[in-house]
Amino acid sequence: MTASSLPQSLRRFSERSGIQRFLRWWRGQLVAASPPWLLRLLGIAGHVIALSPNEMGGYTVTTVSAGGERGGAGVLGPGEGPDVLRTLLGIRRPPRQVALHLGAGDSLVRRVRLPAAAAGQPGKVLAYEMDRHTPFRASQVYFDYAIVDGSGADLHLDLVVAPRPAVDGHLGALSDAGFRVSTVRAPADSPREVNLLPDGHRAAGSRRTLPVVATWGTVALLFAVTLAYPLYEKRDIAIGLERQVAHMAAEANTVNRLRESSERLASAGSVPASLRGSRPLAVDVLDAATRVLPDDTWLQSLRIEGDEVRMSGEAASASALIARLEGDPLFSDVRFLSSIQTGSSGSERFQIGARVQVEEAPE
Repeated sequence: MTASSLPQSLRRFSERSGIQRFLRWWRGQLVAASPPWLLRLLGIAGHVIALSPNEMGGYTVTTVSAGGERGGAGVLGPGEGPDVLRTLLGIRRPPRQVALHLGAGDSLVRRVRLPAAAAGQPGKVLAYEMDRHTPFRASQVYFDYAIVDGSGADLHLDLVVAPRPAVDGHLGALSDAGFRVSTVRAPADSPREVNLLPDGHRAAGSRRTLPVVATWGTVALLFAVTLAYPLYEKRDIAIGLERQVAHMAAEANTVNRLRESSERLASAGSVPASLRGSRPLAVDVLDAATRVLPDDTWLQSLRIEGDEVRMSGEAASASALIARLEGDPLFSDVRFLSSIQTGSSGSERFQIGARVQVEEAPE
């Protein structure tokens, strides 16, 4: 096991064993039981100032305690900075560091299941498979995850993503107003440990005073000594998992290259004639049917077998559909495949077959 993989292994183990949830609870209890002067001495904030985008282009201000309790504090207008926030909160010094809480429309939370082999580097696997689980690519979003259950044959986790333009826009606006964002969180239904803050902003947003580093560093060292030895004994398993992930990454790169090639072909215009051959394209048939059939017609199925198309559905007047379809140059030999039946709402159910005129591909 390499030195760079040890922190990742510790993080995965702590997530899967519940240690992270215990530490967050323990810290909340310590903060709640500590006097304010001690919190100020250690540089620990008793609450977090959260800014949530609103419809007016500004931000709604709430305070979140260490135990998760929320309280309203007011609204910041566009461009208003720490001095205005200090007045809203009634505190002596203007706060510089805040948390950005995204709205439901700016983020997406998905429950994802990965194979056990992905437990070594779930972040990399999620990046390669992002378009399988969300409508986005990894390059279009900021994402983080929290492991829900890793004890079985599969790895279950919550994936949280947010489009980069939305996050970058809020970070830029808050930075221009004089704030430093330490955390970017999704709505309340997402895991609390997920942080969508881009890596480029984390160096400034994660500074801690020396007493805090010493206190929590000691606790982390004790846990590391306890956990490192069994992890070291299982280094062969970890190395095997890393090799499997590397193999999956190579396959994902191949898929990405094929996707990029497909997009370049699509942007060049139409499908090449050599791929088209003598078979009709489903998109052409669907476009012609949509253009010809009247608005009071509902298609329930459309099947293409060779140059034969079969469609079924309901219409106000099914007998009028034959003439409409024959009027389109794409269809010929239009006919009913079964007798017309009357539906419960008074509409007519039909089954129509036709041949599709296919243009010969140019030489």
